[in-house]
Amino acid sequence: MTKWIAALCLGLGIYAVGAPAQAGGTKIFKDWMAACDNVAACSAYAFGGEDFDYAGYVLIHREAGPDAPLRLTVVIPPADDHVVDAPVTWKAVLDGAPLDDFAAIAATPDDNGSWRVELTPARSQAFVEAVRNGDDLVLMRGDDQAARFSLAGISATLLWFDETQDRLGTTSAILRKGPRSSPPAPAAPVVVRGPDTPQAGLPRTLSAAVAARPELKSCEVDYGSADDLTVARLSPGTLLWAIPCSRGAYNTIFAMLLSDEAGGHVRRAVFPNTPGAGADQTGELMNISYDPATRTLSNFDKARGIGDCGAMSDWVWTGKAFVLSAQSMMPDCRGVGPDDWPSVWKADVR
Repeated sequence: MTKWIAALCLGLGIYAVGAPAQAGGTKIFKDWMAACDNVAACSAYAFGGEDFDYAGYVLIHREAGPDAPLRLTVVIPPADDHVVDAPVTWKAVLDGAPLDDFAAIAATPDDNGSWRVELTPARSQAFVEAVRNGDDLVLMRGDDQAARFSLAGISATLLWFDETQDRLGTTSAILRKGPRSSPPAPAAPVVVRGPDTPQAGLPRTLSAAVAARPELKSCEVDYGSADDLTVARLSPGTLLWAIPCSRGAYNTIFAMLLSDEAGGHVRRAVFPNTPGAGADQTGELMNISYDPATRTLSNFDKARGIGDCGAMSDWVWTGKAFVLSAQSMMPDCRGVGPDDWPSVWKADVR
């Protein structure tokens, strides 16, 4: 089990990226969870219901840079007796009083069986300005409450956005506007893919040296004949072995090894963590796939079966090593689909 999932299953609820050079990391502001990545792209969430409920969420997102718009998204699942098969209209109520400018918010079905609305940047800014000093936001569908969200912490969250993106006192600040111009977004680190490498003639069974590795001695599955054994040629003379070693209800853990073309000189594959997050991952990963066309190794650490929390990472093979190119995470198991997870690291892959 990776450190990501171990932390999530212990209910720690946050993941600190570390030093300021890695932007802000992940923080909790009362009832809001927020994350900013290494290029100062920030996302914040308020959840409906109680812990582990799938009761909807509000997402506020903004990239860094002077022209980056503020975007607000609301996702609400249906009640038990409803099916999401047609658009609906919500009315926003702030602390018991209707928000006249948001009396008809049109939401449409999404691919996950919920209703979803993505406000335009102008409407997003207006909505945030309307609710940021409130305590309680309710979305009504006719006379029925569709969702309720606490606003405790939203102002501190948005201020953190501005601080992280160096917007305080700028014309593009969310809260504390001023005359100066916003700086450009930080540059992402550049990762250069290794050369395209032919995949013909790969072994389909373990070499004797790979099979003898101590990492495989405690495996719980028949790794020698497993259909999901992955062998790929990373570079001439370097093979990647992803060997299924144990399975749970929704996770498969793979032993990750490198060898030469003959299956010898075996060593653990190394997958760097986000800078500041601790030791690199070596020897095993969860739920992996490798795309030789892009030289990208991806994994998905699921913290529960529906895949609404955990971590997703991509590493690119440079011809010499794997380098982290993207990572997103969601520490709260509250029904957020992976497409809405916050980024904690991204690189410019070329």
